Amino acid sequence: MRHVYESKKPSAASLAAVREAAASIQPDDEGLAEWYQNYIKYHDVRLAHDMDIVLEHSGDGAAILDVGCVPPVLLRALGSTRRLSLSGIDLAPERFASAIEDSGVKVFQVNVETDPLTIEPASQDVIVFNEIFEHLRINPITTLTRVRECLRPGGKLLLSTPNLYSAAGIANLLRRGKAHACAAEPFDEYSKLEKLGHMGHTREYTRQEVVLFLEKVGFHVEAIIHRGRSESRFARRMEKLNKKLRPFMTVIASPA
Repeated sequence: MRHVYESKKPSAASLAAVREAAASIQPDDEGLAEWYQNYIKYHDVRLAHDMDIVLEHSGDGAAILDVGCVPPVLLRALGSTRRLSLSGIDLAPERFASAIEDSGVKVFQVNVETDPLTIEPASQDVIVFNEIFEHLRINPITTLTRVRECLRPGGKLLLSTPNLYSAAGIANLLRRGKAHACAAEPFDEYSKLEKLGHMGHTREYTRQEVVLFLEKVGFHVEAIIHRGRSESRFARRMEKLNKKLRPFMTVIASPA
């Protein structure tokens, strides 16, 4: 298993594609406009890094499924750069229905915790599973098994999630008695079920926990990309000493 360390900046091409895609998309519900602008403000660089990772692992014409694809910025950006067969699934795609229709990408309404994925088995070259694992609360074994079954032999799962054993996570535990790297209070995370219709962070995981979990549901983990930088000076100093203490990770895995 390789350890890779994300560069400070994504490629200029991916960042430009993400920002152009973001500017061309608006939510159908005007009440989400402010949320969307804040989302892009804080996540455009992360999405550009995601795009670099996806393009590295997909050739021309590859079938790519983005799980939890709303807002569909990554799909729109990917579609502008290379000939790819793109699709997505999301709990509530109607939030960006116009943007999805305009892009011509098929997006299916699916609850990945309770519903079949509506994707043909062994049909995808790459499945993007970004910032979802930490939200699963019913049976992650079932969810990730279904994801694995959708991948072709040799296909890639790109799963990003917060790193509990990060400088920020360790600092939160030792200094504040809180077992998370980037979540809110547990009550607030669960209250999102009533306010937003989906769960916040159920829990966050260490690198070893994610690897072992994926291996037990039938994946072979090929690499881990250690990602991001913390906001606090203390955490950043720790990350400079040990890059594996960065706050996020992307796990690259294939069906075993």
